[in-house]
Amino acid sequence: MIRCGQVLSRVTRIARRDSRNEEIHMPYMIKTLGKPDSEGLRMSLRPAHLEYLKSRRTMILAAGALLEDDGSGGNGGLLILDTDDRAVAEAFIAADPFTAGGLFASIEVTRWRKAFFNFECLL
Repeated sequence: MIRCGQVLSRVTRIARRDSRNEEIHMPYMIKTLGKPDSEGLRMSLRPAHLEYLKSRRTMILAAGALLEDDGSGGNGGLLILDTDDRAVAEAFIAADPFTAGGLFASIEVTRWRKAFFNFECLL
């Protein structure tokens, strides 16, 4: 078993398998930022947005709003999707009611390597 901190070759890291002998893939992270003064729009789209996410929950590793330190805000969000396919991640966020409703000022789709996940070191 590979332990955290061991140096792995690039080829080994790509082909590595987890404890269930399944290939480890790199999901996609989506970071969104809302347009200024869009609280009313966000609240009107929120029920449809939440239903959209619930209906696709098998694809979502993690999701939630970006908040200020005091817990206020909600001017953006973070999604980590269980897909190796960038087109799938882009289609997912494009179909989100928040996106379709024009809430976001920016959307960033980025590959995410799981180094630590579910309290486990995967390196």
